[in-house]
Amino acid sequence: MSKKTPNRPGITFEVGARIEAQDYLQKWYSSRIEDIDFDEGKMLVHFDRWSHRYDEWIAWDSTRLRPLERPTLRKEGLKEEEGEITVGVFVQPQTTSQFVSPRFLASYFLDAFSI
Repeated sequence: MSKKTPNRPGITFEVGARIEAQDYLQKWYSSRIEDIDFDEGKMLVHFDRWSHRYDEWIAWDSTRLRPLERPTLRKEGLKEEEGEITVGVFVQPQTTSQFVSPRFLASYFLDAFSI
């Protein structure tokens, strides 16, 4: 094979480049290119937050590769213009005409912070 990589928009074929790759269970993960085999037309992909034993050789023209997106936007379905949450900013509470029981509020906040 040639030493020329395919032209895929958003993917830079070089060691250390950031991409998204699909593992063998068809889940997408942010990843990094660890090595490139120009003879075989494959690259060694390391999945972030996983051990190197799960690294995979994936053909560079595979549909299991795509450009890296901002994970928070994709995961949460947010739009960029919505902005970010800033800690320490005062927010004026809004009033409502409906009564909310203290028991409901306590369970709501406790559920929201349980991990």
